[in-house]
Amino acid sequence: MRHRKFCVITNGCPENRIDSARMQEFLKDNGFAVTSDYRDAEVVLFNACGLTQTSQEESIEIIKMIRALSSAVESGNNRILRLMRRAYRIEDYRDAILTLKREFPNIQIRTQILVGFPGETEDEFQDTLRLLDEVDFDFVEVYGFQSRPNTEAAGMINQVPQDVIKRRYYKARLISTSIGIKRSLMPKC
Repeated sequence: MRHRKFCVITNGCPENRIDSARMQEFLKDNGFAVTSDYRDAEVVLFNACGLTQTSQEESIEIIKMIRALSSAVESGNNRILRLMRRAYRIEDYRDAILTLKREFPNIQIRTQILVGFPGETEDEFQDTLRLLDEVDFDFVEVYGFQSRPNTEAAGMINQVPQDVIKRRYYKARLISTSIGIKRSLMPKC
């Protein structure tokens, strides 16, 4: 029985290395064989903490080989990103993704957003929706904030009410779904 080969490449913080190790174990447990050379792999998992110009430059050869990229933006607002302890600015993230789309037009780019993080205002939520419109991701996963015990976010003031989170979630999902429909109607080249 031939095992499909995979390679995990991590670019970022210590949490990314932990996540990559978990993903590697999952893939091995599901019949994949690990290779350290991405050129020998059928599946390349590129795990980065927010795609910045620096990580883009460091990884350009790998990016040329990738058909799909997942990079969680989380929010389209810098204040919310700071509250989330993200180490990137939305302008840098947007510019990096738009550069990738321009330089590698066949790459599919997906992202994840989290709505209703503590303190998120309606205007800050709208910043996230504007980002989705500006960047035109290929796929968007939407999550509503859920407080977890013993986390910094659980103790933050200005928790967003659940009904507001739910409304924002469905609004963002509507945009996400429309992206999927638009992509499915595009001619295949």
